[in-house]
Amino acid sequence: MALVLWASTRLVERPTSTRTIVVGMACGAAAATKITTLLVVPLISCVLFWKVVHRPFSIASVRRWAHLTALLVVALLLAIWAIYGGSVGGVDVADPCPFSIEGAPRVAGWLPFPAWLEGVLFQLHHGQEGHASYLFGEVRTSGWWWFYLACLALKVPLGTQAMAIVGAAASWVESRRHGRSPLWIDTALLAYPVLLLAAMSLGRHQANIAFLLPALPFVCVWLGRAAPSASSAFGRVGRLAIFVLLALTVCESLRVHPHYLMFYNLWAGGPEGGPRYLIHREDWGQDKRLLASWQRERGIERLYYTPYGPNAEEWGVVFAPVPCEPTPGVYALHAVEVHRPRFMQRGCADWLTVEPPDQRLGYSIYIYFVDEERLRRLAEKQQHPAFWQSDEAK
Repeated sequence: MALVLWASTRLVERPTSTRTIVVGMACGAAAATKITTLLVVPLISCVLFWKVVHRPFSIASVRRWAHLTALLVVALLLAIWAIYGGSVGGVDVADPCPFSIEGAPRVAGWLPFPAWLEGVLFQLHHGQEGHASYLFGEVRTSGWWWFYLACLALKVPLGTQAMAIVGAAASWVESRRHGRSPLWIDTALLAYPVLLLAAMSLGRHQANIAFLLPALPFVCVWLGRAAPSASSAFGRVGRLAIFVLLALTVCESLRVHPHYLMFYNLWAGGPEGGPRYLIHREDWGQDKRLLASWQRERGIERLYYTPYGPNAEEWGVVFAPVPCEPTPGVYALHAVEVHRPRFMQRGCADWLTVEPPDQRLGYSIYIYFVDEERLRRLAEKQQHPAFWQSDEAK
């Protein structure tokens, strides 16, 4: 997408057939990686229309715009086909993209890049059916219209959020002060991020902010414009504010090093508090090796543990399944299994997780030491109906 942005900028500066082909190839490479990048193609065509047809308007200029748009689409399709090795075949519409070791079965047909087409069908089907997502204590498969807004609020560093506000204010001041609006550049840069946000919000498969990553180059360039805009609008104070906010962004990010998958900003309470609000795709089971080392160093013969993903045994974790009845022992629970169980029976460990963990490994694995005294305390607390309405239980 960084290449798409760079090539598109050059195309707007001077629309030519060669530059259009380069943009189409870049879009094809992006689409072969993530199909949501295709949303940028109609936006590029619109910008081309404004550049080629807007001044002067004529039948010839419309024909030239149509020619360049067609060239862009053809280059995109050829790039995808080349990346998929010039493959030809059929598409299994009933069961697209099955997860098998051998890969998708070959279906007779003459369609180009059939594997990519099946991937598109699978993603569209998955987006319509939904996926178990977690937000603010609730699990749904239908999604929330504000899910990705919550992701932006809780996952984007506070310094970056403040830079966005300062940059937007500076652009508005510049447009009022100079009588001509630089806002069309901001609009062009933010059109794809806004479109991607809207498209993802409409789907039922809402994983996390990772689904918005194709918009990152556009947002970064837009934020980069904040420094000169703030300097022009607010003088030295504006430029200094941008660099201070950038430094705060760096510091807030480095604070969780090297556990960046579990990054949450300070609004969310950092990686300690963030899993209460969002957890899907933060915990990928990335700390299993750390768990194995921790177990060996403490000489713990066996853990009560439910793996999230494969390879726990290969790293050396020795464990038994988590019992759903209160049992003494050492428990290692993935954050995602605590908040949005998938491999562990839902509600199985509620008797334990009403209390905070005794230790965290990489922020994603919660450690509980359970002895007879703790079991007695937990039983006493949970016998009172008022406990289940308390903040601790929630």
